[in-house]
Amino acid sequence: SEVDVLKNPDFYEMQKILLKITPLAHELKQNDLLFECYNNWFVFYAYKSQHNLAIKYLNLAIPYALKSKQYFALANCYNNLGVSYGQLNNKKQAYIYYLKSLEIAQKYKQFLAEAFALNNIADALKDSLHLQKKMIAYLQRAEYLFVKLNRPIFVAQGWVFLGQVFYKNKEYNKALFQFKKARKVFDDYKWTEGAYGDTNSIDKNLYHSYKALKQYDKALLYLEKYHAFGDSSLKSEIKNKNDIQQAITEKELSQQAVSQLKTSEIILQKRIQLFLISGVCLLLILLFVLLWYNRKLNGKNKDLVAKSEIIKDITYKIQTTEITALRAQMNPHFIFNCLNSIQLFTAQNNPDKASEYLTKFSRLIRLVLDNSKTDKISLTNELETLKLYIEMESMRFRGKVKHEINIADDVDVSFIQIPPLLIQPFVENAIWHGLMHKEEGGTIKITITQPKENILLVEVVDNGIGREKAMEYKSKSATKHKSYGMKITADRIELINQMYQTNTNIKVMDVKNDKNEVIGTKVIIEIPI
Repeated sequence: SEVDVLKNPDFYEMQKILLKITPLAHELKQNDLLFECYNNWFVFYAYKSQHNLAIKYLNLAIPYALKSKQYFALANCYNNLGVSYGQLNNKKQAYIYYLKSLEIAQKYKQFLAEAFALNNIADALKDSLHLQKKMIAYLQRAEYLFVKLNRPIFVAQGWVFLGQVFYKNKEYNKALFQFKKARKVFDDYKWTEGAYGDTNSIDKNLYHSYKALKQYDKALLYLEKYHAFGDSSLKSEIKNKNDIQQAITEKELSQQAVSQLKTSEIILQKRIQLFLISGVCLLLILLFVLLWYNRKLNGKNKDLVAKSEIIKDITYKIQTTEITALRAQMNPHFIFNCLNSIQLFTAQNNPDKASEYLTKFSRLIRLVLDNSKTDKISLTNELETLKLYIEMESMRFRGKVKHEINIADDVDVSFIQIPPLLIQPFVENAIWHGLMHKEEGGTIKITITQPKENILLVEVVDNGIGREKAMEYKSKSATKHKSYGMKITADRIELINQMYQTNTNIKVMDVKNDKNEVIGTKVIIEIPI
């Protein structure tokens, strides 16, 4: 076995034996014997630190382990490949082979090989801070398997790995706990050194942990054990030993100083207590005076609050009355426009069309009167009123006014409430000042979206003559169409914003083509809901 070979004092004699046995194994075509030969060649070269040759013979051993169905040996070969690449400082390749070893061990239920692979994967990950949760999970699984297989030394090895991770993260108490557990297992089984760790390396970790926790006396104890083991690589720690001894001396001196300070502090505390009692009495007197003054001040404040509430109530009633008055102005204005349309339509068209127009008008009047009774109506009612109005204007202009109403899927028209006749004046303005001056007529597009939960966005876009030409026509016209609806709507919006502390915004802009020519007007109404 590998352990027997490593302990063999006549190691080169083993090399001579392998040189004779390996060709013989090929002649006999014994897969299991060939595996043992190549595996022991790996051990030989690994012992001599010739890791490239060790890797070569492991790769030769792998096919024979597979042919002879030695699945534990197969997983162990990949694990040893990882160890060899690790010795060559090729951590990436080492990690790949550890994973391969884990895959084979899990596939063929080789639990001991699986635990070895998990421990080595965890060791490979211990320097990667972002992978440490994953590494701890590997160690916990390995610990479970080693406990199940009654392999306490390997359990302790996993604790050492875990302690090193905690130490690196400056979690010194947790690190110390892991190292102490591992040290106890090694002591219980009288395990001082071997392929899977030694007490000296644990003593080194215990020394560093106690030193980090500034427990210098215990740190010194483990540093002594560490040196007593006779490891020549530890000579550089002698200076640390002297530093620790000095720190212990300083600690003892500081304890004496602390004792003297405590005596002085007792005297000082008694003086402070006297001052505190005097101060508390003074504060109580001051507190009594402040409470009396505060009570008097609260009485005055209550009167002011009551008067403020009365003023707010009166202001609210005034604003409500103003909005109602404006709405009352708007409804007759809207009805007047409709009657004017009926008069013109009756004079210019046949009685059947006039009757249809009057039917629509009666429906429109009923909606307008119903909507006038409340401060807000559903978006459904507003759009129904708007649609009737546009249809009537379209009949009046003999089909030259077309319209599109597009509503986004996420807009709940039956739930959303807005002030009545808020959109209609802008549509009326688009028809009278944008489309009526074009022979071919035009189209009004109304788009309703809800970009935010509390904002309704309405866009009214026409392909009329634009604002500049509309002003020219208006200045030349003998009978100017005064936009009372727009003025009243602007006044209503200003009052609603003041009353409800909202910010209903209106933006008007020209629509231009690629040649920067005006081809219409866009109105954007942003309504808080």
